[in-house]
Amino acid sequence: MVRDFSGPVIKLHKQNRFGWAKEQVAKEKKSGNKVVLISASPDYLVPELVADMKFDAVMCSRVNKEKPYKYEFVCWGPNKVVALDNWALEHKYIPNVIRSYSDSIHDMPMMEIAKERVWIDPKTGMRK
Repeated sequence: MVRDFSGPVIKLHKQNRFGWAKEQVAKEKKSGNKVVLISASPDYLVPELVADMKFDAVMCSRVNKEKPYKYEFVCWGPNKVVALDNWALEHKYIPNVIRSYSDSIHDMPMMEIAKERVWIDPKTGMRK
């Protein structure tokens, strides 16, 4: 059932996502920065949504493979920082959050560790 619904959602997302996002990822990577996406959305959806954007890592909420309605890790609020720390530890990388983009106050823990905070209007996709 999840797979049946995810195809149309992915197609719609690619049509409507913020146009500047893919270009910003490419620009950051060209500058030598690691670019990660950390989302509260589920892992059966997010990686495919953004595969064409070439992030260095995509972290999101993990669901139980047998029961996709049951979460094993919710990547929300302070857990986004936990996800980044775990990824960095696993890859022997010391994270240095240069810029963080968000459209939600719930991302404040991640925004607090960033040198530059970029708040996005979720309706328009433009910087606030």
